[in-house]
Amino acid sequence: MIEPQKITAAQSPQRLFIYGKPKVGKTSAVAQLPKHLIIDTEVKGNNGDQLVGGTSYCEGATSVVVDGLPKLKECLTYLQENPTTHDFIVLDTIDHIEAWVTEAVCRSHNVKHIGDIPHGKGWSLMRGQVIAIIEQFARASKHIIIVGHQKDGHDEEGVEVQKINLTGKLKTHLCSIMDGVGRIVREDNKLMVDFRTGVNTDAGCRIPTLAGQLIELKWDTVYPDTIQ
Repeated sequence: MIEPQKITAAQSPQRLFIYGKPKVGKTSAVAQLPKHLIIDTEVKGNNGDQLVGGTSYCEGATSVVVDGLPKLKECLTYLQENPTTHDFIVLDTIDHIEAWVTEAVCRSHNVKHIGDIPHGKGWSLMRGQVIAIIEQFARASKHIIIVGHQKDGHDEEGVEVQKINLTGKLKTHLCSIMDGVGRIVREDNKLMVDFRTGVNTDAGCRIPTLAGQLIELKWDTVYPDTIQ
């Protein structure tokens, strides 16, 4: 039986995408979240039998370093079996997940480049599989945060590009299923998150208190109903 309900607006994003330039402080910032788990795809090397990732430089970070899709699947299973252990799941970064899926699609079709699969089917398969991974992690998380990079360079008028460094249609689809997309910047030695929309940015947010704002990145401001 259908029973319509009157909705009380969410106070914080269940799905958040943050992006910015390398080394701006994205990973250090998410490492400050309470009850977090960072799924670290930024493999730097090995220390004995342990993988070394980007979180290795973040004191207090709780992380698992993954080096491919099999280990990523293990992380998903862990989250599904331990649904109350972590309040914040962070995929840091999405860039490597895109690369792993692209490689898997190429292997399955015995091609060197995803564009070699006719009629754009390769790109479509990659996009669908990446989105499916994000959806699975989102459903296994109280809050999910996706971390990405900002494109380098400037446009034809010399203005710095402030958009996400992902394949076009994947980026569009990914942003559409997020509750908020924030660009991370440093101003006056403060880490800021920019939710302002514009023609030269992918930022935006559907949470009324965050929409259109450029604010200092304080997690109790972004998640007031979870972090007191």
